[in-house]
Amino acid sequence: MAALGRSCSFRKTLVLAFAAVLTILGAALAANALLQVDFSSAQQILHPFVGSWLGILAVALLGPIVEEVIFRCIAIVWLSSFCRGWVAVLLAAIPFAFVHASSAEHMLFAFAAGVTLGATYQLSGSIVPGLLAHVCINSIALSQVMGHTA
Repeated sequence: MAALGRSCSFRKTLVLAFAAVLTILGAALAANALLQVDFSSAQQILHPFVGSWLGILAVALLGPIVEEVIFRCIAIVWLSSFCRGWVAVLLAAIPFAFVHASSAEHMLFAFAAGVTLGATYQLSGSIVPGLLAHVCINSIALSQVMGHTA
């Protein structure tokens, strides 16, 4: 599938993935500090998945794979045929935000995360850096939920 993108060096992949994770975690901290975003509703959504390894794999790995293909490979590539690449990144982040929104404030955070993951795709030409970042972020979110249920 051509939409998966061109190859990206291993070093660039890791740097972009790490930068994306730090950016998204920074956005979460800022959202919490400035907007008092309550992530407990998102944690409640994830809670049913922590009961089994299959659920954990679905959220930590399968979800990011499907979402990166849909929102980066398909949406950004398709939108890029109508508008410039960075505009396509912003537009693709809108449905990503709606899919992840459990509140209006959380939607803003999800939009920022979508823009960040889209930017990694735009800068690398590959979904791999964004996919690695997405897996890390979902794994961190799951570990938070698992820590609250223990």
